Amino acid sequence: MKKLKFNIRKGFTLVECIIAIAVFAIMTSMVLMIMASTVKLSKRASESESGLNQLVQNVVQDNSNKTYSTHDSETLNMKFSGAYSADFAMSYSRVDGARNMFRCPSCSYESNSMEFMSYIFSNADYVAASDADKKRFKISHWFDPSVASRSNYVCPECGTATNAASVNMMCISCERTGTAKDSFIYDNINGGYSCPACNSGKVVQLDATSGQPINQDMVNTNYDFKISSIQSNAIRYAHIEEPTADDRKDFLHISAPASPETDTFTMQLDYSASTVAQAVGVYTLRISGINNFESGDIASVVIYLPGGYVCNLLPTSSTNVAGKPVVAGKPLASWTQPDEDESGKRYTNTNQKSKISITGIETTNQSDAIIKFTLTNYKNNHDFEDDFSEEGGLMKFWFGHSGNTMLFTNPPPEPAGP
Repeated sequence: MKKLKFNIRKGFTLVECIIAIAVFAIMTSMVLMIMASTVKLSKRASESESGLNQLVQNVVQDNSNKTYSTHDSETLNMKFSGAYSADFAMSYSRVDGARNMFRCPSCSYESNSMEFMSYIFSNADYVAASDADKKRFKISHWFDPSVASRSNYVCPECGTATNAASVNMMCISCERTGTAKDSFIYDNINGGYSCPACNSGKVVQLDATSGQPINQDMVNTNYDFKISSIQSNAIRYAHIEEPTADDRKDFLHISAPASPETDTFTMQLDYSASTVAQAVGVYTLRISGINNFESGDIASVVIYLPGGYVCNLLPTSSTNVAGKPVVAGKPLASWTQPDEDESGKRYTNTNQKSKISITGIETTNQSDAIIKFTLTNYKNNHDFEDDFSEEGGLMKFWFGHSGNTMLFTNPPPEPAGP
């Protein structure tokens, strides 16, 4: 019997393989397109999240010293009555998260300004700093627009170095414009700038191409959003009326029993702001030039200070300070708290003044009558100079003198009766 043979095919034909590969390629390309879009969106989301963190940080983590200001801000006045009555005013500003941002003029990379300062970690000034200072300060502390080796913004993306002298800025509050180096005050705490004209911290970089503040066109760069908020500048407790000329006559006194004609002296008052965040500044008071002061006589000077503020005499004074070890031959400085008012309160009533007394001044030690002290709000330890910076500080607002040196003359005695 003859066997039948069947022709059995194995595998695919060439045409079938080509069709399968084509279908697979189409499907793969579709998957790759979806993946590319997903990666792009993920990258965009990551950049946006990073940008949001930076913008929020610029708004809420600004630990620079806050100043009571009304030039560019609103003021909230609050008054309470009862057993725990207190009056205070808080000034606050509308701030933008872009104020401490920097945009590279070359590649348009945009980030917190401190990201452009990383080169300073290898700068000689930073390297020579103590470990304590390196822990205490951010890198922005060493950036300085006036020092050539520390005044560049170096882009972390393209490496372009942009000197502060060529960075144009604008104050959003008063619209002052100019370069970062010459027209604005650098804040080495947060890496931003403040305006010397209106004390505003809302100083923003101008884009090198459009000339517009970078916070106005952020949507065209890395981030799809903007962020703004209100930020308190400082709270000023209690209300102090500006003294009149007649009031100020009683703020300074001098007496020298053996030299009755001693009635004039020179008072110099200087203020040094602190370089440490939230720390108060130091006043340096110098008494000199006492007239008609006879050898062997001992003079005393009394200086009245505004109520509502606590004075702390520092041991770095050239005088002796009450409560500290005494050096023979030097004048002695002491501070007397305000008297309590009728309700038993000592500081809430600003009409109750405190005073600095300097005793033991002789012709041989006048040059040692130098007192260093701080003057802080009784409620929150805020600096008087910051609270009243717009009014000229202690010298202008309280003593009524525009400079740092004034000549004091005791009021003439009343004419003798018949």
